[in-house]
Amino acid sequence: MLGTDQLFSLLYKLSGVSKARKINEVMKMGGIKVEHTFELNGDHVDWLKEMTEKYALEDEGKALRIVLDYVKEEADQTTVFEEIRCNHCS
Repeated sequence: MLGTDQLFSLLYKLSGVSKARKINEVMKMGGIKVEHTFELNGDHVDWLKEMTEKYALEDEGKALRIVLDYVKEEADQTTVFEEIRCNHCS
C-alpha cells in the first residue's frame, strides 16, 4: 500500500510534467467544494503546507482533498480507523 508521500511522487511520475508546472494544471478534478472548519494539530497543518509546496498544489485544502480521496478509495478502512495511533497523546 502506498503512503501519501509515495502517492504524491507517483502522481508526478504519471503526469509526465516538470516540477515547474503545477500538478493541478494536469489533473483538474473539479467538483463543488464546501467550506468547513476542522481542528488540526500544528504538525498536521505543517505537513499539509509542506506537501502543498513540494508538489506545487494550489493550497493546503487541495493537499487534504488528495489525502482524503486516497484514503477513501485506496486505503484499507479497517487499518485506517481501527489501528490505534497515539501521536499526540500526553
